[in-house]
Formats: sequence, structure tokens, C-alpha cells
Amino acid sequence: MDQQDIAKILDEMGDLLELSEENPFKARAYYRGAQALRENQGCRLDDVEALQELPGIGSSLAHLICELERNQESSLYRELKGKVPGEFRKLLHIPGLGPKTIRLILKELKPAGMANLERALEKREIRKIKGLSSKTEAKLKRGLEMLEDRPESFSLGIALPLGRELLSFLNKLPGVGGAEIVGSTSRGRETVRDLDLLVGCTDPDQVARSFAAHPRVEKVLQDEVNHLRCLTWFGLPVDLYLVPPAAFPGMLEHLKGDVGHHAKLRQLGEAKGLNWELIPREAYEELGLPVIPPELREGEAELTLPENLLQLRDIRGDLHMHTRWSDGGCSILEMARAAAARGYEYIAICDHTRNLPVARGLKPEQLERQRVEIEEVNRELKDIKVLCGTEVDILKDGSLDFPDEVLRELDVVVASVHMRYKQDMEEMTGRIEAALKNPHVDILAHPTGRLIGRREPYDLELERVFEAAARNKKAVEINSSPSRLDLKDKYAAMARDWGVPVVIDTDAHAVEELADMEYGVITARRAALEKEHVLNTKSLDQLEKWLKR
Repeated sequence: MDQQDIAKILDEMGDLLELSEENPFKARAYYRGAQALRENQGCRLDDVEALQELPGIGSSLAHLICELERNQESSLYRELKGKVPGEFRKLLHIPGLGPKTIRLILKELKPAGMANLERALEKREIRKIKGLSSKTEAKLKRGLEMLEDRPESFSLGIALPLGRELLSFLNKLPGVGGAEIVGSTSRGRETVRDLDLLVGCTDPDQVARSFAAHPRVEKVLQDEVNHLRCLTWFGLPVDLYLVPPAAFPGMLEHLKGDVGHHAKLRQLGEAKGLNWELIPREAYEELGLPVIPPELREGEAELTLPENLLQLRDIRGDLHMHTRWSDGGCSILEMARAAAARGYEYIAICDHTRNLPVARGLKPEQLERQRVEIEEVNRELKDIKVLCGTEVDILKDGSLDFPDEVLRELDVVVASVHMRYKQDMEEMTGRIEAALKNPHVDILAHPTGRLIGRREPYDLELERVFEAAARNKKAVEINSSPSRLDLKDKYAAMARDWGVPVVIDTDAHAVEELADMEYGVITARRAALEKEHVLNTKSLDQLEKWLKR
């Protein structure tokens, strides 16, 4: 075993100690020891005294490291693994949970096995545990699906956070001058088959060894000169490309474009008498082109850059989120404060309506009580406006779950389909067209109803939907949840071409999910949407004027 192998085991032992409710200071000692090994390359793993000179490593830990180096095993390591059943140990590989959360779940639910835990998930028992929420439930559900299904493609919501976590690790390694996400993840594709990382470094062999020992890595699939392909614990392959620091900038630009994009650049270059093997950043300048952002570096379309391509910083509010009034995990005040911390001017609380009992949908009298709470929050918070809204169900005949006299009193009405997904194209299209005729509806939410990798879109004639939205002055949503990303990029571009405003919402059910706005913005950028095309880039005054249209 080398230093990285042993560091990985020390991290796991720290996690197992936390799962076993041991003294938390013991766990921290193992984490500090793992970090010390990673930061001090070349130390003697068979020398107890030399190991004790490293920060955070005492006598007992030094002896343990020597035992691991000598025997590739340890009696203490075996003992800790024996305290936690193997099927529960794999929960440690779910991003965003951590051993403390897993320990709390196991302690409160006392599941006899994974099947019991999955049944508790179905009954929504996780969110009832003090200190946890629907967000924890969603992370656990998504993580178990990743570990069990090993899908062939993975959502951007898995690939991008994992990539950033791995970059943080890589950038701290000795000799690394830069590390970036490249490939399809850098271009914001809604699903990817693997994650590509580029590293500029002076010692590629050492970086590769360190990366192979990362806690997220399950095994090495391919080990070549300047290229390492690994499989992470939840099935997403990672390709690590290692280049000298001087080659990093040019290779970075090359690997952020796809084959079609490079073909278009070469075609334009050859027409001007230029020829090069890799496409450096200077290529755009030599061709008289603006630097094309990664989201638009796909295919052989004309290489143009919209004048005011949407940026995340352009978003001024979020018009679709849920609270504890229905199936959310946070209060109105918590959601509002979190949104204000993101610099938003406004949000709309749009909890579900009565037709969706599984989500604890509100009745009209509950909605009225919620309005009183929203008014109280608005009196308390001066730097953000909370709008009173609803996510009203579109019923099978196109009517709405609330009568007009209820809807007309609201600031924002988001309409969506949640049941009877299998209607034929004519029925579903007519159903949504009818809802868009209602004068009180403002936004059509997650318009095609898809769940990436789990549910296909409705059988729907989208051109008719966009035509109805344009005629009735409605907006359509890009739902930023990485499990939806609905509308997808090509349909968002179609909505723009019909003159329909797009609103990018998170559909957040907890404060952490407000960060999903990034995924919706990426989708909009892939559709080449500009700031002017997106409703929630407007100021509060402009938005309220539009809502009263």
C-alpha cells in the first residue's frame, strides 16, 4: 500500500467510527491522519518515529499506518467494518449525506436491512426525523438509485458536483498548476456517460496514483500514459487527462468543444488558409469570432454568440418553490431568507393544490391562511418580496384544481400536470391548451412532464402549446431540478422563437435546492437564450407589471 491507499482507509475508518457512535474526536484523528499523508508525499510508511513527525499523527496512528503498510490489513479496521453491515457501509458513498446523517437515520429507523430502509423512504419517514428534511430524503433516494442501478448515463446534477469535488482535491496536490472539468459536463449536457477532467501538472504519475486512491474511486479501469480512467462508487466513469502546465490552456479549450464544433472551426480555418491540430483559444480571434462559451460548442451550427447571453447573475428571483405547507421541508421564512442571501429581489411560494394529496396539497382555506403568513414574512424582511402563489393542478379536462375566484386573488399562478400522464397526444395537448386560456394562469410549469431516466415526456404537440402560450400571453418554465431540466434546451429555443417568455425556476422543496438555479441557466444558455428572453431577470416592478398584463 502507498500513502494514498492508506489515507483512503483512514478516511473510511473515521467514517465507520462516526457510524458506530464512537467518540467523535477519534474519528477526527483518523481524518487528520489521512490529510497529513496526502499532504506529505514521500514519507516512510514503515517508520513509526518519522510518521509521528507529521502533523496530526500520534503514536497509535503511526503504528496503525505501519501495520497497514506491512499487512495491507489491520485488526482494528476489520473490527470497525464488522460493526456496520456491508449494505449500510455503501451509504457512505452517497454524495452529500455524510456519516453523521447516516448514523441518525439508522439509529432512528433501526432498519433490519436495505429493503426496510427503502420502505421507509417510500413512506416518507426520513423527513420526520428531527434534524432531517425532504432534502435528505431526496439525496438518499437518488443515491440509492445510483448505487443500485449503475445507469449508462448520469444527470448533470450528479456529474457537475462530483467534478467540482474532485477538482478541489486535484488542485491541492503538489505540482498541479490547474484542473478543470472538460467534455460534455463542461458543455452542460443534461446527461453524460462519463466525467472528463483535465489536469496541468509536473508529475503526472504521482497525480494519477493520488487520484486512484480518492475515496470516491472504486477501481481503475484503464491506466495509460497521461490518461487514467476510473469508476466511481456510484457508477460514473471519470477520465483524467494529464498534460504539462504549458499545454494546459490550449488543451483546455480543445476538450471543451465536441467533434462537430472542431469540424466547423477547421472548415472556417481552412477557408482562410489556416491549419492547426488543436484548437487553441486564439483560434476564435484568428477566425474573427467571439470566444464561444462551452454550452454552445456543440455541433456544426453557425458559430455566433448572442449579444446578451444569459448569465446566472442575471436572475433576480425564483417563481416556483414549495414549503412545509405542502411537501416542502422548510418554512416560508427560511426559503425567503435563503433567497435573499442569494441576492434575489423576489420569490413566489407555490405550494401544491388539493388534487395532489400525496404532496399534502392545500385547500382554498389553507391557502388563505398561508397568505397571512406570507404577509407576516414580508413585514419582517425588507430586502425581498414574497409573492403569494400556487402550483395548481391541470385536471384531465383542462380545468384547474382551484376556481377562478381563488386564483384571481393570487400574485402568481403556476399550472402543471401531475396525474393522468398517459393521455394521447390530442387529449394532452388540448388539456394544456385549455389551461393556458385561463386568464389567471401565468406560467406553465415543467411543460413536458419528463423525469430524466425515469419518465418519458407526455405525448404532446409542443408547437400548439407554444402557440397557445403566445396567444394568451403566458410564460413557460425551465424547471431547474436536475432530475427534470424541463423544458430541455431545444424546446426552450422553440419557445423563444414563438415569442413566449421563459421563466427559470428551481421548484425547490428545501433551501439547498435553490442552488439548482444554475442547472436551469445552463440549459437556457445551451438554447442561446438572452437575458431579455427570461422573465425572472426583470426587476420586481417590471415583473409585477407583467403579472398584471
